[in-house]
Amino acid sequence: MDTQPGSFILNKQQGVTLLLIFAIAFGIRLWAVTAYPAEPVSDAADYHRLATGLAGGFGYVNADGLPTAWRPPGYPLFLAAIYLATGPDVSAATIVQAGLGSVTAILIALLGFLVAGRRTGVIAGLLAAVYPAFFWLPRVLFSENVSLFLTVAALCCAVMAARNRNWRWALLLGLLLGISILVRGTNLMVAALIIVGFVVAFWKSRVPFRSAASVVLLTIAAIVVVMAPVTIRNYRLFHRFIPLANQDGVTFYS
Repeated sequence: MDTQPGSFILNKQQGVTLLLIFAIAFGIRLWAVTAYPAEPVSDAADYHRLATGLAGGFGYVNADGLPTAWRPPGYPLFLAAIYLATGPDVSAATIVQAGLGSVTAILIALLGFLVAGRRTGVIAGLLAAVYPAFFWLPRVLFSENVSLFLTVAALCCAVMAARNRNWRWALLLGLLLGISILVRGTNLMVAALIIVGFVVAFWKSRVPFRSAASVVLLTIAAIVVVMAPVTIRNYRLFHRFIPLANQDGVTFYS
């Protein structure tokens, strides 16, 4: 029997299905990162250098050793956490990314469960597991590896927050969106679209104002709290308002 859309409770069969999706996704991604390793160049090389500096205790600095705000710090921090455990090992980072990409495939399946039922979720998860652009991505040190995971996780939380109007889902959604913005600045547009979607959905459904406002405001507050330390750090170092990174204007335009 197909699971009803909106259910977040998994039975044993569904749990086994998700494990199978993970196994397929991880097997393909592990093969990709080990059989076809990619040398960091261009953006990937810059992310590697930034992460190496953070892991080595030199701070978030550019090639000249000076503080920088050119790139959002989220992805370099992710790599630095890996490098603290393994040393500046690119292959270790790609293996971790392979695992994260496999979890992303599970989240895509869960999102399908939530909005369209079990059958659609399984198909979506399997497609995500074998989609070439997805399983090739972990080979390279690109922020999309973490951004994709956080975005899909945020979408799952957004569905639950919209349907249940529970403050815990709204808080988790805001935290995930805030972290995703730290990883990739253009995810601010994703956050804005989700918040606008909340407003429209709550208005059309005639949700009580207090209930609707609590979800929207808590989500926004969590985003601001996550981003605030970076904004404060940038202002203290560069004496001007840089919400996240200097590069964001270029990225938004492109």
